[in-house]
Amino acid sequence: MDFTRRRIADINSYIPTSTLKSRAEAAHADAETTPNYHSNLDGVNQPMNLLFRDVLWWTLGIMALIILSIRTVEILWARLRQVSAMNVPGQKQGYWRISQWSWMPNMKKNLIYAPLWNKRHNREFKLSSAISMGTLPSRLHFTILFIYLGSNFAYMFVLNWANENKLAFCAELRGRSGTLALVNMVPLIIFAGRNNPLIGLLKISFDTYNLLHRWMGRIVVLESIIHTIAWLIVAVHDLGWAGVNHQVTHILFYGSGAVGTVAMTLLLLLSLSPVRHAFYETFLNVHIVLAFIAFVATWAHCASSALPGGLPQLSWIMGIMGLWFCDRLGRMIRILSVNWSSKGWTEATCEAMPGNVTRVTLHLPRYKDIEPGTHAYLRFWGINAWESHPFSICWVNHVRDSSLPIVEKEPLHAIDKSTMTTSVSFLIAAQTGFTKKLFDRSSRCPRGLRVKAALEGPYAGHNSLDSYGHAVLFAGSTGITHQLSYIRHLLEGHNNGTTATRRITLVWIIREYESLEWVRPYMDTILRIPNRKELLRIQIFVTRPQNPRDIVSASATVRMFPGRPNVPLILAREVGEQMGAMCVTVCGPGALADDVRDSDEESHSRSPSPPSQTTPAHRNLAVRERETSRSVSGSKRKRADTRNGESSNHRRRTVEPAAESDDDGDAVYDPDQPVEERRKVQQGFRDLLREVTENTEEYLQADSRGLHEAILRADELSKKVRQTTEATIDSRLLVSTTDLSYRKTLRLTQGSLSQGLDVDEFVSKCITYMRHGRGIMDDDAPELSSTQRQRRRTTRGDEDGEDDIGDEGDMMNWPHLGRFACLPYIRRPALPDFLLGPLSVEKKARKITKRTAPFRPNNLTETRPEVLNVEDLAKRENDLTAICGKILHQLQSIQADVQQTVMDSIEDDMEDEEKNKIMHQHGLRSTGGIDLMRFVVNPKSFGQTIENMFYVSFLIRDGRVEIDFDDYGLPALAPVDREAEAEDEEPTRHGAAKHQAILSMDMEIWQDIIDTFGLTEPMIAHRREATSSGPGARGWYS
Repeated sequence: MDFTRRRIADINSYIPTSTLKSRAEAAHADAETTPNYHSNLDGVNQPMNLLFRDVLWWTLGIMALIILSIRTVEILWARLRQVSAMNVPGQKQGYWRISQWSWMPNMKKNLIYAPLWNKRHNREFKLSSAISMGTLPSRLHFTILFIYLGSNFAYMFVLNWANENKLAFCAELRGRSGTLALVNMVPLIIFAGRNNPLIGLLKISFDTYNLLHRWMGRIVVLESIIHTIAWLIVAVHDLGWAGVNHQVTHILFYGSGAVGTVAMTLLLLLSLSPVRHAFYETFLNVHIVLAFIAFVATWAHCASSALPGGLPQLSWIMGIMGLWFCDRLGRMIRILSVNWSSKGWTEATCEAMPGNVTRVTLHLPRYKDIEPGTHAYLRFWGINAWESHPFSICWVNHVRDSSLPIVEKEPLHAIDKSTMTTSVSFLIAAQTGFTKKLFDRSSRCPRGLRVKAALEGPYAGHNSLDSYGHAVLFAGSTGITHQLSYIRHLLEGHNNGTTATRRITLVWIIREYESLEWVRPYMDTILRIPNRKELLRIQIFVTRPQNPRDIVSASATVRMFPGRPNVPLILAREVGEQMGAMCVTVCGPGALADDVRDSDEESHSRSPSPPSQTTPAHRNLAVRERETSRSVSGSKRKRADTRNGESSNHRRRTVEPAAESDDDGDAVYDPDQPVEERRKVQQGFRDLLREVTENTEEYLQADSRGLHEAILRADELSKKVRQTTEATIDSRLLVSTTDLSYRKTLRLTQGSLSQGLDVDEFVSKCITYMRHGRGIMDDDAPELSSTQRQRRRTTRGDEDGEDDIGDEGDMMNWPHLGRFACLPYIRRPALPDFLLGPLSVEKKARKITKRTAPFRPNNLTETRPEVLNVEDLAKRENDLTAICGKILHQLQSIQADVQQTVMDSIEDDMEDEEKNKIMHQHGLRSTGGIDLMRFVVNPKSFGQTIENMFYVSFLIRDGRVEIDFDDYGLPALAPVDREAEAEDEEPTRHGAAKHQAILSMDMEIWQDIIDTFGLTEPMIAHRREATSSGPGARGWYS
């Protein structure tokens, strides 16, 4: 055989090398002696192996160049769009509102954004709450994977199938599979790295590279297993199982290959989705260890070959290990550069929030630029420090050393970054494992948990929204973190004139109303940004409110709704109000992402194309969709109308125009309605809706015709509605006017909270009508229907016709008025006493009757002696006056005992400092009184401490105890001498009322006092506290 190193994918030209020649000669010499197909390169088609290596690498390279070219064009196009639109109002960005390539919407709908099957893409397939089977790739990802994986299998089985020597065939398969496995290891390692340079170069997310990494890892393991089986078949044939066992256990070349295969097989089994999702932390650590073992075993396998210089793939595995080592080293350097400086190490403040969410703020010791839409990996010392988890960055704040926030509009050259630090905030939902531990520890710290932490990142952030005039942001639960950074950036960019954004719509879905506390400080900052009301519209949907009536919109720009959002309707409304180019982003659960993706695809299919590029196919598609909808609705109506054997042509024509009147259908729906006409209609409806909202109180007035005029204007605008977007806005206006009409009606009839109908006025008008009218001969009187005439004959009988002539000719005929008043409005038969009965009833006024007790002749007052039991005596002992008296007595006793003890302990030759120390030790102050805190604080009960303060305050108020301050300014208590007080001209109580103070204490201060004074026993005797057992078997009622 002639071994050559392939430079290009040309099977007819070879470029031999000296190394391969020497290996070929050695292999040829061995082959002449022994045809050994289980070792060295005997039977291996090395030229074809190198050829397919080049083909695979060139395939990846060409694919990367194509993506790079596309990304470059996209970046330049977005930059052009941003520069041309950033100083243009939203209404004048019409050029960018329309897709410039007619094929792009279909490309996005059917390939780029399309899921693999039906609708599901990001939503996981779960066998249970703990067992996840992963997600389906998109159609584009599936196409790439199918082509690449399919080409691997094709290259692996391009063998000499005509070779009758099965051992030589297995040797060729062994060489091919082993070569392809090592070839695929190169992109496998590149795609796995967080510091993958292709992420920023090609603007492809890490999730996409991770998807490719998983499937390339599977193909590597499969090719390694095929490589081992092909060798094993030949080795067992030549040496038997005993010989195979000896080679694996005693020869490094074979043993390292077996170890590498076992490690890779374990990698494959542990990386299956159910295992990976159920034990992710364990999987991640084991995955790294097994990958390292596989790399080392592969290197030993290639280096220990009997060929001179080892196997040809030795340099490849060394390069692979170098890439893996560089990624790990880069991560360590990145962590140190971000989290350590001369100012110290990064600290994190963790706050437990409602809804099992932890708000984490990392205080970096240096300044760090962080782009919107980025994420970072976090580690916390003491909380699974070996684990790092990715979380979206919610908020970034740059602070000077003086702890004053910087001015966002301040030029960059005016900011000294060396004197600044950066704070980065996250919202972390508690699930299991690390996040659960973090939330539990934060919950035990009411003032927040402070712990050392490390931030690795930021990563991603290559998706810029600056060039879009209209941004629609969907967020589910903690997915708000990703969107808040974009909102702040776009609003500030609008004020600085650096972005083209003119409309931002945020749709946030949360479970409970309390979830708003997660982002309250950040949202307050956003709502204070200048010109925020012109751009930002916020819609918050609370899916599980405790009371839907509590969900009230704060303003027209921040609206709240109970329930789940109608994503297609929201996107259709935004497309109808689009300003310039529009982007839709989503961060939240997989189901929400799939709903938004599906609705976005539909909006792409309905997005307007340039008028000059309108094709008959587009028009035919719209007409076909319209006709299909008509046929479906018509078939349903036909089944409903033909139940009795006859059809209703009149009702069918309202939906299905006849063949000769095709224009009637266009009057209802016209997909080609001019854009300017649609904008005028939309603007008219929005103006009406705004007027109705702003002038609600005025329209509710009885003499106001504003609501009536608004309905008339809306009726005129509705005649120009041709598409669903305008119909949606019209329906919103209709709902608002209907609700307002209902409220006005209630106010007119029930505004005074009395009866809405004035009977006297109504009767007067009825009499006036009958006197000025002509009774039964009035031509304008409504006629009876056939059914009512029949009922009337049945009720009255034909023989009574002549007797009623005189009554019906009377102008004051109440039954006649009643019959003709009720006919236009009700279907029931007219009764003669329709109005006579109710009007003849006298209005009853409620009479208030005074109830008096019956007189008793022997109404004598009986006096009985008071009976006292044990409970009454205990209650009397706990009376306020009694307790205050006891505390006063204890204060007098304690003061006397402490003074005597201090006098016995102090000697004449002691210094003043020692004397003060003894006094403070016993709680005695220089005034002779007892220290206030030592006296009232009960180290056994915080509640009784507060009660003691309460009781002492009453003693001070009553002038029985006085407060004085010693030389150190500390308060002391002393009983008041009542005899000396009686001799004074002005009582102490009156003087005490002129000097008041408020004393407060919480549990933390209470604990600090106990620790400072070393209190173990209270001065005021501890009172017995009532205890109660927990709920019994029947709950609290047992």
